[in-house]
Amino acid sequence: MIIPNEIRPELSLYYIGAKILVNISKFNSECNAFELFENMKQMNTNYSLNQHLMALNWLHLLGVLHLTQDCRLRLC
Repeated sequence: MIIPNEIRPELSLYYIGAKILVNISKFNSECNAFELFENMKQMNTNYSLNQHLMALNWLHLLGVLHLTQDCRLRLC
């Protein structure tokens, strides 16, 4: 859900997307979606792979992330 109607804002796509943007900028230039997910899990984020992929899709639709030919994520 993009904006949750519950008390846990850390499960919203806005929050997850922001965390993804912070973490993807720590990689040199590009990273794999699953490498990024594993990195996020080491930082004690508490969301599922499905939520991670939905947030990546949302960021791609916004034009913030680009998927390269070899399936790596890059900031636009």
